[in-house]
Amino acid sequence: MGSTVVARLASGARAETRSATPHVARWIAAFAALHVLLAAPALSDSVWLDEAVTIQLCRLPLSLHTTITNDATPPVYYLLVHGWGALFGCGDTGLRILSLALSVLSGALLLTLGSRWLGREAGIIAAGLFAVSNLQLRYATEARCYTLVELLLLVSYRCFLALLESPTRRTMLALAAVNALLVQTHYVAALGLLPQLVVVVLFRLRDHELRRRYVASQLGAVALCAPWAAYVLLHWPPITPLWLAAPDAGTLEHNFRMLLATPVKPFWYVLAVAVVLVATALRTPERLRDGAVERLTLLAAWGIGVPFVAFAVSRGVSVVLPRYLLFASLGLWLLLGYVAALAPARGWRKAALIALFVVPTLARVGEVPIARADWRAALAIAREHVVPHATRTIVSPEWEAFTVAYYVLPPASTAASMDDVLRNLGFEGVLVARDPDEVIVDLPATVTRVVLVGAEAFDHPAVLAMPQMCSFREKVSARVPEVALRVFDRDCALP
Repeated sequence: MGSTVVARLASGARAETRSATPHVARWIAAFAALHVLLAAPALSDSVWLDEAVTIQLCRLPLSLHTTITNDATPPVYYLLVHGWGALFGCGDTGLRILSLALSVLSGALLLTLGSRWLGREAGIIAAGLFAVSNLQLRYATEARCYTLVELLLLVSYRCFLALLESPTRRTMLALAAVNALLVQTHYVAALGLLPQLVVVVLFRLRDHELRRRYVASQLGAVALCAPWAAYVLLHWPPITPLWLAAPDAGTLEHNFRMLLATPVKPFWYVLAVAVVLVATALRTPERLRDGAVERLTLLAAWGIGVPFVAFAVSRGVSVVLPRYLLFASLGLWLLLGYVAALAPARGWRKAALIALFVVPTLARVGEVPIARADWRAALAIAREHVVPHATRTIVSPEWEAFTVAYYVLPPASTAASMDDVLRNLGFEGVLVARDPDEVIVDLPATVTRVVLVGAEAFDHPAVLAMPQMCSFREKVSARVPEVALRVFDRDCALP
């Protein structure tokens, strides 16, 4: 009986998809144009630390060892980055355009997947929310792997739904390959595959053929990841971002607000969804048949369950940053779109319901949830205070050295490793220090000025003793967004 229902739904969905293809294509083009229009201004932002690491690794010779010893991001993204960089260069704008292109493709796939699986109305609402989400817009133009994760996860769900419809060897192999690529693009993305397991266990466990193919696909993904995982464990054991703090009680609410791109408390979204589903069950219960509960479970596990699991995991190893969980917003958008499509309402009532989900996101479209530190402006100010041969620019904290390197070193500077990049900084009079006070104390007498630049506030004293009975006294203090800059001149007057 179950397989008959699935077959009927699949044939109906294919027929509807064929008839609706031109209509969906127009929506894809409209949302893609809107997404690019809203995101494009951020292409010119100053790079920040993570993007600087991407750029430096793009410029270095392609090496798995170099990648895994300098970044927590697995290698698939960097394979794509090197291929893209070979064609278009490794500058900030070029790599950001790559991310934006992947984001546009994700929006298109979200619309087609939602339209085919949940209905055209649900797909359009989900894609519209995606296109204007301020969190999505921020990371759509970041030279990092997040939009690639979204695209691969959507492809994974497309393969998974195809497996539910027809558990063939072809769909099994496709799912295995995509899931392996996904996990080797970002570790946390593995959490996005858990909803697939939930659906198989809760709804399809008695389908022996599907169960067998699904298990085989996951074992295949594990086998494809094994060589890379073994190499990582042998060469760089800490494969997770241990520098993140454990989440507190407010972390979940913060994450859901970020993922929903809304100032509204997540509780009100949950309440609205519950009210719509209850009204649907009472007014037109047939809307919740023929797989609707299965779809709702999958979407709820994807958009809501995954952040909760990430929160639990983060009690031991922190993986709960909103940008790490950006892919969960795809499930949230599809869930809201599907619930709105299920509702027993027409005309202005349906428009009001859609507005209930869409307006809070639209209201925040112009906000910037995570501002990039303006290193370009800070270093421009620093250069104004440089005295040739007598100035040292000190970067602290030390990990910001890669950001500074992007702006002070020429793109063609010779470097075979990330260590070479840092060594080249010395030729520009730039030093990197965990403790700037110690560096200033040890500077030779020929250095008469120090420019201290960093992405964090400084508590260093304004007067620093020198062995020659001289001191460095603060002369100028400047600040640009998220970057502090201080200038010290040597004063050799005896007290």
